Amino acid sequence: MRLKHIAMGLAALLLLGNGCATQGQDLSRAFEKADPAVVVITTKAQRETLTRRGIQTTEEGGLGSGVIIDPEGLVMTAAHVVDTADDIVVMLRDGRERPAEVIASSGVSDIALIRILDAPADLPSAPLGDSNTVKIGEQVFVIGSPYGLTHSLTVGYLSGRRLSKGTPFGDIEFLQTDAAINKGNSGGPLLNMKGEVIGIVSHISSQSGGSEGLGFAASSNMARRLLLDEPAVWLGASYMLLNDDLAAALNAGQPAGMLIQTVTAGSISDKLGLKPGYIPAEIGGMEVMLGGDIITGINGTKVVGTDSGLSQLYRTYRRVKPGDRVTVSIIRRGQPLELNALVE
Repeated sequence: MRLKHIAMGLAALLLLGNGCATQGQDLSRAFEKADPAVVVITTKAQRETLTRRGIQTTEEGGLGSGVIIDPEGLVMTAAHVVDTADDIVVMLRDGRERPAEVIASSGVSDIALIRILDAPADLPSAPLGDSNTVKIGEQVFVIGSPYGLTHSLTVGYLSGRRLSKGTPFGDIEFLQTDAAINKGNSGGPLLNMKGEVIGIVSHISSQSGGSEGLGFAASSNMARRLLLDEPAVWLGASYMLLNDDLAAALNAGQPAGMLIQTVTAGSISDKLGLKPGYIPAEIGGMEVMLGGDIITGINGTKVVGTDSGLSQLYRTYRRVKPGDRVTVSIIRRGQPLELNALVE
């Protein structure tokens, strides 16, 4: 009887070993399928800052990841990787480098679509999967460049779904995973075992600053809707939404406004002539750049600090298409101005 139990135990271990080997082979195949479409993104941005020696210009560099979703050169990445960059360079799996430009972005959902300029004819691409079909507990993996270690694979499970319905910017969904995510992974793909993109890596929740198993990726279905089906014209500026007290303190002229923090070269905000902040300060524990323009309205719709007001402003801006003219009302150094530019 004892020999029988030992034999059964050995058989179980063999089956478990075979299962693990098969699972490893499946993961390896999925990685080999998706990895050629993953890119490294490096960025540069010029910033002016007021110091004791006057206004100084500095250059900031950034690193992130992305995934080619179309052989014509469309790449999905995280908005925070590219939104404030003056120069974007994409490095392909084989080491070739190409410049790129932002063509659509959603800061709230942290997703962006960039286009590789002078794209090679032999670009690989990864298919966008249906993020609604992925179940909690399914194995997933991430490919990216944590701390510059390009094309690194990390593996985990889908831990949860974090859906915010009815926000001023529509329904926002992030997929939670325990796959290790670190600096440099941002913008890379979260993939299922078929090698399909089910999310775009956004951020982590961490007390140590490193991966603690709480990673979040914008769902592929949300990314498809906001970047491909209903793309908005890229604003090309980062801003801080002012509440009543801040708007009054900065002479916004109304109870709310959008304090411009950065303006990206070549964007619609740049063409409008919007001025970014240049005086570093800390307000309520948040780092902010003062001295920039305050947007008080876009195409006749006022900036209002309520959910319904923000929803209306968002809808107004989403209606802007290439060929339209954008008009923004601003406060600059206490004086109201109107700026306008043609969207190309």
